[in-house]
Amino acid sequence: MKAGVPPVFFPGDILVVMAVEADGVLACQLADANGRPVPSVSDTIFIEELAER
Repeated sequence: MKAGVPPVFFPGDILVVMAVEADGVLACQLADANGRPVPSVSDTIFIEELAER
């Protein structure tokens, strides 16, 4: 995460992976209580970040 940029996702959030790039970057969206993606809450994360959470 870049300094000064607030996080999009927080520990405990359920994410829907929309795309996986070859370099390990995941395009993710937040999931609602029914497991459906919330398009207005999305970001890309590195696969390594999942192990940190």
